[in-house]
Amino acid sequence: MVSCVPSQMEPIETLRSVGFVGVQFLKDMEKAWFQHEGAELREVKLLAWKPFANESTRMVLYKGPFAEIALEDGTILTRGVNTPVAENIANKIRSGPLAESFTFLK
Repeated sequence: MVSCVPSQMEPIETLRSVGFVGVQFLKDMEKAWFQHEGAELREVKLLAWKPFANESTRMVLYKGPFAEIALEDGTILTRGVNTPVAENIANKIRSGPLAESFTFLK
């Protein structure tokens, strides 16, 4: 018997509430596996990471195209401004789809 069907945002909010950042959907099924009392149940796979407490930082320069963007930890990256971010976040940006929008400084 199904006792709880979380909303689509509930797992993301739960991960964020315990300190995880960079939550991404790796798998989100278009078609429901089954339906129960009108609620469609789908398989979802999420990826997130938890920053280290005393992690070193890396300066990044956001090149645009937007005036600014916000990271999930609340850091605002303004176009043309060097901004310190945690080393693991810099590595995630570097390996992500927006890597060419940044310059990574030492």
